[in-house]
Amino acid sequence: MATAEGTRLITLLREKAAAFRAACQDIDERAAVCAPEGRWTPKEIVSHLCGPEGGGLLAGLRRFVDEETPRIDLVPEQTFMTPRREELPFAAMLDEMEAEYARIAEFVASLSDDQLGRRAHIPLLKGSSIGEYPTLSLWVQAIADYHIAFHIDHLRDVLAGRKALCFTVNKDRCGSCAECAADCPMGIIECAGAVPSIAPENLGACIACQHCFAVCPHAAISIFGLNPDDSQPLAGHLPEPQQLITLIKGRRSVRRYRPEPVDRATIDMLLQVVANCPTGKNTCRNLYTVIDDPAVMEQFRQRTMAGIRTAVENNTLPAGMEFFSGALRAWDGGKDVIFRGAPHLLAVSTPANGPSPEADTLIALTTFDLLAQSMGLGTLWNGFAKWAVTKVVPEMSRVLGIPGDHYLGYLMSFGKPAVEYWRTVERGPAHINRVSLV
Repeated sequence: MATAEGTRLITLLREKAAAFRAACQDIDERAAVCAPEGRWTPKEIVSHLCGPEGGGLLAGLRRFVDEETPRIDLVPEQTFMTPRREELPFAAMLDEMEAEYARIAEFVASLSDDQLGRRAHIPLLKGSSIGEYPTLSLWVQAIADYHIAFHIDHLRDVLAGRKALCFTVNKDRCGSCAECAADCPMGIIECAGAVPSIAPENLGACIACQHCFAVCPHAAISIFGLNPDDSQPLAGHLPEPQQLITLIKGRRSVRRYRPEPVDRATIDMLLQVVANCPTGKNTCRNLYTVIDDPAVMEQFRQRTMAGIRTAVENNTLPAGMEFFSGALRAWDGGKDVIFRGAPHLLAVSTPANGPSPEADTLIALTTFDLLAQSMGLGTLWNGFAKWAVTKVVPEMSRVLGIPGDHYLGYLMSFGKPAVEYWRTVERGPAHINRVSLV
């Protein structure tokens, strides 16, 4: 029977293994063997978590008990991929991984507190938070809390298309000013008057914000394979404040659209720029679901209205949504008060378990709104459409392809406006609460 400490470790292992499997739920066989340049594929990540073929991770754990302070030489960055594993379906690889951690849990359950307190010498961990001579208990906890958890984030980075970190410094350009180290949000860049570097054990802590890349005055730092000489300098290229003021005060909610579409290249450019928006912990996991074909938009409009009609006729409109009866009457009279005849629709969603799903989606839509209007396009924050596809006809969210585990921030109609505005509006005054602590 497991000790209290053993039970804690077993619970932790099971929770982390289950979390990793959950992160893999939408990976098919094709996605399992795809990755950005310089990154492991999802299948290689799972192979790594299984440990070496044959002995797995359990063999190393047994040495804590069977030997007196054994020396364990970890070899980092090994996928442990073998020809047999390459032939396995991805689901079978996941099963092997779970079986490995089940064996570890069974082993831990058989140990006394004294055995869990035995130590090993792991030179690679010198200077790390767990130390060069960890106890077996601490090492098992590190496998769960650091190793599996790290590779959950690793997997998400790969699925999001992030390249390998590849932090490099051009020594001929570097002035050792340490701005990169001072500005790194995670504090993982070391400088101390020399060429900046990141210790191998800290690479996984990078949140890909690229602050170091942007803050270097000498364009000496490269990250993710990016060349600073290819980036746009900020000096002399930022808009004047008055231009932004005019854009903010002059943007309008557009409810009249021309039928011709915005060309796909323009839509793609807009979305690629919007993908630079800030997100919580720089997770960058927003999904931009766009209808860029007016024919598809018309089909979506018709199916949504048919669903609204069914809800009205069956008296199943959700409480507070009774006004959709009026929207249906307007539709029957030839007026589209929900989609406003817009040829395009944008939905922004993100995993609901992220650090700030609501903020992430709304920041992205706000940026799209302003950028699109600066290019002469019309936009509409479409609350009617969001309520229609989330409350009245929720199957339309699935039609859009919004993942079931996502938070849908909002929907935005857009296209070429059939109206022209000539001046800003003058709202205000702002309601300001100034804080004075006495």
